[in-house]
Amino acid sequence: MSKAFPLVLSLSSLDVARDDPELVEGSKDELGRSWFDRLTTSGAGVLALTVLAATACNRTPETPRARNLVLITIDTLRADHVGAYGYARAQTPTLDELARTGVRFDRAYAAAPITLPSHATMLTGRYPPGHGARDNGMAMPAVPTLATVLKAKGFKTAAFVGAFPLDHQFGLSRGFDVYGDRLGRDATGRPANERPAAQVVDEAIAWLTSLPAPPAPPAFFLWVHLFDPHAPYGDASAGRSVLERYDEDIATADREAGRLLKALGPRTDTLVIAASDHGEAFGEHGEYAHSIFVYDTTLRVPLIMNGPGLRAAVVSDAVTLADVAPTAARLLGVDLPDVNGIDVSATFSGRSLGTRELYAESFAPLVEFGWAPLRAVRSGFWKYIAAPTPELYYLERDSAEQTNVVSGQEVISRSLSQRVNQFSGDVLAGPGPSTDPKVTERLRALGYLSASQSATTRADPKDRRERAGHVGRAPGRRTDRRARRHRA
Repeated sequence: MSKAFPLVLSLSSLDVARDDPELVEGSKDELGRSWFDRLTTSGAGVLALTVLAATACNRTPETPRARNLVLITIDTLRADHVGAYGYARAQTPTLDELARTGVRFDRAYAAAPITLPSHATMLTGRYPPGHGARDNGMAMPAVPTLATVLKAKGFKTAAFVGAFPLDHQFGLSRGFDVYGDRLGRDATGRPANERPAAQVVDEAIAWLTSLPAPPAPPAFFLWVHLFDPHAPYGDASAGRSVLERYDEDIATADREAGRLLKALGPRTDTLVIAASDHGEAFGEHGEYAHSIFVYDTTLRVPLIMNGPGLRAAVVSDAVTLADVAPTAARLLGVDLPDVNGIDVSATFSGRSLGTRELYAESFAPLVEFGWAPLRAVRSGFWKYIAAPTPELYYLERDSAEQTNVVSGQEVISRSLSQRVNQFSGDVLAGPGPSTDPKVTERLRALGYLSASQSATTRADPKDRRERAGHVGRAPGRRTDRRARRHRA
């Protein structure tokens, strides 16, 4: 007598159940046929699956529609230093409230641990090979962005940024009616390379208040970039630890984000997206700061969406910052062409995205040192890093990426190596970074460029950990024992 099993009313669940060896084996009849075999070979089963498939394909999920978009990016913010992500010492009430009443993505990853490439990915929906800004100082060519698409649809557009890597000369200003990147001068009279979050938000609020008032306000897109958590952190002379100063800088950015949202007012038609461009390392894998390695220490970021029709939810599926632009475009009712990311709004109602391949890279080792670049692909819980000495991690059991299992998983490693190469090779095509000495000097002041960019061989960055560990140590940056031990 064969066992009776209930009909699975979900195509994704059907796939999972079909592939579950225990369920399949335990449901076999006298002829050795599983419940899935019997269902798909019976007339009633085929009819049921046909109807189910047709219904699933024809059903259009209800997608909330927003009229305006506010994008807040907080530079260098680790997800695990935000209260909504479980950090007990967090001082992030603004982000926490957005997450409490909106959608929080628990596993969001940058496509590059570098400011310009990562922001270019957020605004275009493309991975760095697709938008061309592979490192700071490498201008993005004319590709469609959220700003160009929304401006063409009649939106008022403005951006206000807090640091030189996002200067208008690097290509992100296209499509913005206003692009606020004037940083002023520092105490020595030289052009400043960053500015406080309060100045950025002051300009953003002034622009908001300049918009025509109801009853006929224009639709708008506002992007605000806050740089405060980037090194050097706070006042190093105050005697507080690196992590305390880092958290205080995060608190400053969060407070200014709250001031911006308060000025925005109770706009029920505005989609608010808060994210970071990359994380920060405090000694993990021998790295301090970011930009060289592609471990999740510097790739995992907070990503929160809050807006009309969005109910509180936590999305556990892995997503990439390349998903930000296509998702925002969908919620605003516009199309963004030629993207690598996808619209992930289906997850708002609990639907799964299934297994995806997410790409990330750092070409900073090649551009700045002549070392080998690092390219990574994430597939399910597997993560492969293409390097002279390749790495493979099973993240479900090794989230800290401590045990390289590449030698024991040759088939998976070979497959993911091929997939990495389909995203990008290990050489750069097209224009390189700016050769303007003033640009180089200003980026170096922020800790992004080395003093020497020559190398005789393309070494594995892992074999240059001692030197790589000092990359990103902008003037005034210090480490201490507590930071070295930090494994948040």
